[in-house]
Amino acid sequence: MQKSSYYDPPIYGTMWYQDHCKVNVYHSPAPDATHPQGEVYDLAADPHELDNLWDRDAMRRLQDRTILQVLDWLACEEVRGRARGEDASGPRFTRKR
Repeated sequence: MQKSSYYDPPIYGTMWYQDHCKVNVYHSPAPDATHPQGEVYDLAADPHELDNLWDRDAMRRLQDRTILQVLDWLACEEVRGRARGEDASGPRFTRKR
């Protein structure tokens, strides 16, 4: 079997929509010049996700709030016992278009 060269090592992350922003938090590998810790995009101003706002001080509160919400959601999913592969987003987490 041929190994994919897309990302080596693979990147694991969580995508979250908050208000008009999309937040990606990467869990591995450790952040460095080639693997950022995360991404934040203002979808209202930047619908094509070209301007990553992650390193801007103004985004720190959004990052912190999002990471806490993701942790809460993961804890609820663990308790609920969702089946592997089952869509867990539900109506509360569906992106409004």
